[in-house]
Amino acid sequence: MVIRCSKGAVSNIPKSWKALQLKNFVNLTAGGKLDLTKSNYVDEGIPAFSASGQDGFVNVVEHSGTGVVLSAIGARCGKAFYAEGQWSLMANTYMLQANPEVMSDRYLWELVNDEQYWYRSGTAQPFIKPRDMEEAWVPVPPLKEQRLILSALDKIAVQKQRKADQLLFIQQLYRGFLQRLKAGGFFSNASKLPIRDVCSVGMGETLIAEHMTGSGIPVFSAGTQPKPWAWTSNNKKRYERGTVIVSARGTIGAPRLPDYDQYTSTQTTLYVKPKELDPLFLWGWLKTLDFRPISSTQAIPMLTVSSMGGVRIPIPSVAEQEWVAKQIQMFENLKKNIQKQMDLCDVLKTGMKSQLLYGIKRMA
Repeated sequence: MVIRCSKGAVSNIPKSWKALQLKNFVNLTAGGKLDLTKSNYVDEGIPAFSASGQDGFVNVVEHSGTGVVLSAIGARCGKAFYAEGQWSLMANTYMLQANPEVMSDRYLWELVNDEQYWYRSGTAQPFIKPRDMEEAWVPVPPLKEQRLILSALDKIAVQKQRKADQLLFIQQLYRGFLQRLKAGGFFSNASKLPIRDVCSVGMGETLIAEHMTGSGIPVFSAGTQPKPWAWTSNNKKRYERGTVIVSARGTIGAPRLPDYDQYTSTQTTLYVKPKELDPLFLWGWLKTLDFRPISSTQAIPMLTVSSMGGVRIPIPSVAEQEWVAKQIQMFENLKKNIQKQMDLCDVLKTGMKSQLLYGIKRMA
């Protein structure tokens, strides 16, 4: 496979384009010259870029204008971020600024913002050598064509941003719905009972990486990820659809209702299986719960079967539970559909970039 920063990757570009190494038209500057660390972060101020991206603010301006910030060390080295206005750089980053007579920084960002583009050295702690940055090859179309390509890519970005705004709005409505659910605003005269009286509550089973077979049933572990941690055929416990998984170690709470007919979970979780409650109602109500008061105060917070089982849950009528469940399903479907459209925008942009940035398809 030809690495995209190699000379071979630019051997078949259009004749009207140039193949250049970054050292021929890009100024590379190492970050960290101001010795800033995250201890210097303030609530508001000048955007600061670390190897993770723009993740804080500082009180000092190091650079202004536009530029590309490259993560140079770590698991995500090769990830690039577009900077404009005023900003400062932390250690483990590099700033790339192109000669505007050759290429815009915005176009450069589209070219190099790809972890698979760069030569990476090291294993446990991968990094990009400054020399490999300088010697990386890129295809350079005329400035007019660069602008046309950016316009095409920006149209997709605009569509994705619209979807992101829609998703944010839906999430805000959803949070408002859950707050009202917590306050009991959707049912009247509902008695409250301990969860252990209306659900089976237990701890997940002891499963370690060696037990994972890659097939069988999905395994969920502590955390917030909706996808399974792994798959196994070595399980002793098997939950039916409708059983809620609650993270019981480290990240406490984060109730999940897996979309599988059967699954299991590790000892870092609790399972809550409803006896007569609607599973979606149970899941939605658990999402409103503040788990901190019922977690043990140890070095690593823990949620026990006893504390979970003692939580009192309202028991509305069947009709009220079903109505709440339908609203939750509506919100979840909306979120899933919008996220799917955002993912499609990413796929479309990735495909267009591979075609347009290397001249396989032309805009002019």
